[in-house]
Amino acid sequence: MQEQAQLRLALGKYGKNIPPAAPGKQGAGKESQKTSNAQLNHAIKTIRSTITELANANHDYYGHRAAAVRDLEGTLQQLQVALKFEKNK
Repeated sequence: MQEQAQLRLALGKYGKNIPPAAPGKQGAGKESQKTSNAQLNHAIKTIRSTITELANANHDYYGHRAAAVRDLEGTLQQLQVALKFEKNK
């Protein structure tokens, strides 16, 4: 749960739309696969929007903006692979 709070802070206005995690302990069997897939799809959409906004920003922040875009693109790729893997099971 703490990770989601940190992600919300990092994403700013986009973080407000992150669906909450299932209550209780984190781990296998605590939420349906459909719920998990919906959360992945939502994260993918949010990350795409964030990449677009950062890519169009006026200030480079001494290279940190570009590094953040690269990192988010890697994250996006990993989430897409995870979702694709689940659909192929």
